[in-house]
Amino acid sequence: MVRLHRFRAAHPEVVIGAGTGWWQAQIPGLNGETVTTRYTLRALLDKLDELLQRESGPQVGPQSE
Repeated sequence: MVRLHRFRAAHPEVVIGAGTGWWQAQIPGLNGETVTTRYTLRALLDKLDELLQRESGPQVGPQSE
């Protein structure tokens, strides 16, 4: 649950909930929302990391030579 708390602190706009045997997240967007459902919290957080990274664009860091 530590990962969930960290995610919620970093992304308070994302609503995460659970039902019987599933976890679901709602990501607000400019043209609607994205909803994703997974059977485990780990899988949901992995997918959210993927989706949110895609939305923010590629991460460019310093290059070492």
